[in-house]
Amino acid sequence: MVEAAREAGVSLCIAHNFLFSRSMRKALLLLERGEVGEVQHAIALQLSSPQRRLPSWYPELPGGLFFDESPHMVYLLRRFLGDLSVQQAWAQVAPPDIAQRLDRVEARLQGARGSAALSMSFRSPVSEWLLAVVGTRRVLMLDIFRDILVVQSPDGAHGTGDVLRSSLKAFWQGLAGFATSGALFSAGRLFYGHETLVRRFVDSIIDGSPLPVPPEEGLAVVQTMQSILEQASQSGGQRPARDDGQGVSLKVVSRI
Repeated sequence: MVEAAREAGVSLCIAHNFLFSRSMRKALLLLERGEVGEVQHAIALQLSSPQRRLPSWYPELPGGLFFDESPHMVYLLRRFLGDLSVQQAWAQVAPPDIAQRLDRVEARLQGARGSAALSMSFRSPVSEWLLAVVGTRRVLMLDIFRDILVVQSPDGAHGTGDVLRSSLKAFWQGLAGFATSGALFSAGRLFYGHETLVRRFVDSIIDGSPLPVPPEEGLAVVQTMQSILEQASQSGGQRPARDDGQGVSLKVVSRI
């Protein structure tokens, strides 16, 4: 697609919408102001419930929901850490009667500005997407689904007063974010950055300004996802064999 767009002389923009959500824009503003300090580490957690609405075609993707959902966390991690390389990856294969082939995926990543850990679980009773960014001065905690940002300052010796102050601050930030996002959601106006992304893309077509997300960025994300799956496969993902009355053995699966 990148090559085809270049050869045809047309604009190709990748829909990395959460880069433009309200919470992410606030987080990036704090980062640009230096209030977060230097980014050291990031932790991305994705919990997916099989009870939620899912596209019928997801089992056909490499790793099933992994290839549908992981791009969001990967591009967010790239925004904070820069280019990513996969240091280690592991996957647990789901039981045979589950449409989603993978139960869990874990990956350790190294970026130009720090390290990251990605953890995904595909048979959770709830669906949550959470991202924590650890800086030298602040910790950013993003609730992706609710579009809420909680910023935690240093808590000193972690004494009683320190814990109470940080807890109250987190509570009030979460409550304010919930009220704002709840009102927008109820009004049908919680767009998770899509409105900003589309507007900036249209502007780039009209006035020649830079694309909000160039196609090369999307390609880099897909390459990282592919690398995670390849390394997870090499680690020896295992699927429990059916119990034939002689006990349960473990079968090594080389292709996930």
